[in-house]
Amino acid sequence: MRCFWTLVLWICFALPLSAQDAQTAARLVTAFETWIAENNAKTGTLSVRFKGEPVVQHGVGTDADTVMEMASLGKAVTGICVAEVVREGLLGYDDVFSDIVGKGPDLSVAQLLNQTSGLRTDSTQKLMVKRFAKAGHRSADVVDAVIKRGAPKGAVGQFRYNNENYALLAPMIEEVTQTDFERACQARVFAPAGVLAQVSAVAASSLSWGGWAMSADDYAQFHSYWFGPDSAYGQDPFALPHAQLDGGVRYGHGMFIRASQDSYNFWHFGALCFPSGHNSGSYAVSWQGKWSAVAAYDVCPDWDAMKALDGALARAVFQ
Repeated sequence: MRCFWTLVLWICFALPLSAQDAQTAARLVTAFETWIAENNAKTGTLSVRFKGEPVVQHGVGTDADTVMEMASLGKAVTGICVAEVVREGLLGYDDVFSDIVGKGPDLSVAQLLNQTSGLRTDSTQKLMVKRFAKAGHRSADVVDAVIKRGAPKGAVGQFRYNNENYALLAPMIEEVTQTDFERACQARVFAPAGVLAQVSAVAASSLSWGGWAMSADDYAQFHSYWFGPDSAYGQDPFALPHAQLDGGVRYGHGMFIRASQDSYNFWHFGALCFPSGHNSGSYAVSWQGKWSAVAAYDVCPDWDAMKALDGALARAVFQ
């Protein structure tokens, strides 16, 4: 354990770091604390890793290992679960939903993973409010809503972020593995990475698109294990199905991706915003296979606030 003093806080690092890297880690903590204060959050947790190894676990108003809502960061769990089922030969990226499940739209695994299915209306928003704090994954309700609407209204092949895409992946996983989505993905995604994850108490209905809860450090472990530079996915994510967005950004397997030097940056935000008063958010990011950070907090930030968090953490790394 190595400790480092800054003008604002005393931090102990789990991994021995050079003075320069210790300063970077300290800046990340300071940037997070500043953002938490500016956005009137009462609690927040931050996990920082360097080259996949834990460096800092930090809590604001709560313990650093508090279980937090991961919200849409859970899409990457579904994405990796699909990738593992494909690797096992149980499913193919070109397989079509209607062929696997026996009903529903003629949309492929890759189109759903890449958010290029043409689905536009998002039935999950009302479903999540209706099913707030109730047990049971409700992807079947999304399937019914999609069938009732008929063919997708948007252009197939064009990126459009929609929770329904990841809701539809769940019954495909369940059909080919012959087990429920939670068990299928716990065994294939979390167990190999040594991660403790649980179904959210408030968003269980949205498990496949945003219903996992865990500590920030457990998500950081998941992220490092599956998206790190030495992982099968992190080494060459563009070799797998993905969508191309503007500015060199791509999307695949539940993560936004950009090539950076000889590696890749991965990132994704999550947010749960309920009229009942529950608000929470999360952010995971890794830069060039070196620094990574996972943040979780008890506010539902708007887009400007999310961009501000991303900018503050990036400046801490690249200052």
